[in-house]
Amino acid sequence: MAQGDLSALQQRIIGALQVDGRATWRKIAQVLDEHERTVARQGSELLASKAITVAALRMRESSVIMRLACTPGTARLACESLAQRADTTFSYMVTGVGDVVAEVICEAHALNELLTLQVPSTPGLISCSTYPVLKYFRTIRGWRIGVLTAAEELALHTELTQDDTRQQGVREA
Repeated sequence: MAQGDLSALQQRIIGALQVDGRATWRKIAQVLDEHERTVARQGSELLASKAITVAALRMRESSVIMRLACTPGTARLACESLAQRADTTFSYMVTGVGDVVAEVICEAHALNELLTLQVPSTPGLISCSTYPVLKYFRTIRGWRIGVLTAAEELALHTELTQDDTRQQGVREA
């Protein structure tokens, strides 16, 4: 379903769910100044038709970006292998120096095991370079479709909806 196929109210409901995917239909209706039953019906239809999906991504203390070089013909297998890991945020086949790029959530105490035992067992792996993620400059939470006013977005915010991209334990000057 394209954005042009959605009514103005449906787009505003989606905008509200982007700000707070856990907001109740009642809260969304109050913020959008609409009837609760109308918002609940429209929102439920969007979810049931799979036109939208509400998902969450929890920011962790640390993660690494990995660049893998693979033997010819094994990049897809390596990419799928990394994608199946519960701690992988994304896994892409790419061209250039590496064949696969992935982000893996890794707490500092588990990095040794990840790099010495787990990643080397990836099918087709020739070499792997890892880079620590130092700072997220923009997360998925920061992207909006732009149909809500600033006041409506503010009314939907809670302590759980902040796009906090500051690294844990690091003070910014």
